Amino acid sequence: MSEDLKFIISVLLSSGIVSFFIWLAKKRIATGIENSIKNEYDSKIENLKSELSISQSILSNSLINQTEGIKVTHVKRLNAIDFVWKDILKLEDFIRPLNYFDPIARANEVEKINKIKSELPESFQETISEAFESLKSDKMLITATVHKKEIEKLRPYIGEQIWLLRYFYFAFIGRIVHLYETDYNKGFNLKHWMKDEFILKNLKPILSNEEIEFIYETEYGGINRGINMFKQKILKEISEITSGISIGKSSLENAMLLSKKLSE
Repeated sequence: MSEDLKFIISVLLSSGIVSFFIWLAKKRIATGIENSIKNEYDSKIENLKSELSISQSILSNSLINQTEGIKVTHVKRLNAIDFVWKDILKLEDFIRPLNYFDPIARANEVEKINKIKSELPESFQETISEAFESLKSDKMLITATVHKKEIEKLRPYIGEQIWLLRYFYFAFIGRIVHLYETDYNKGFNLKHWMKDEFILKNLKPILSNEEIEFIYETEYGGINRGINMFKQKILKEISEITSGISIGKSSLENAMLLSKKLSE
């Protein structure tokens, strides 16, 4: 073999070995980088799993606590509603004596009622006298005031709408009792309650125009219509609470707020 050939073979062998070592070095470096990235990725995945587990635990505990809180609050709401409804019925009892004549007497007939000198038949006048003897406005005022203090304490559980309805309900019946009893005891002819501007003004913030028109469109029995209108509206609010509709709305809002907070 010539010296030139030996030299060429030597160069090729040397070049191949060097290339092999270069490739091997690159392979090891690439594998090292890949393993490093994989380890870092696996570590991040584990951290995310841990954070997710903590978040789920917080959410679970929050929902459990919220559920227990809802149960306790719901019981308090039911007790509060029971008190308010009994108050509504009690206040109605105080105006009930006026039902001796309001459901059957027209406005012009009511305005003939006079304690001293009446144009009404004697038998009907006896009914009127009995009605006003049974009317206890002073006791009604005391009862309403005491109950109002208790209802104010229950306000967080009954909600603003029931609280407002009760307020205007008492103003409605209290004003009628006051007007009729005052005129009667002073010996004046009664002025029909529908002619009182304060009562109408007092109804507008809480009743719709259609509801007010329904109460005022009759010549007799308007007091009962007004009372029943308030009772129906109060019962509607009570139904939403006892059926869980209002609680469901609150729970959904709280759950959405909690979810938003956890995602931030």
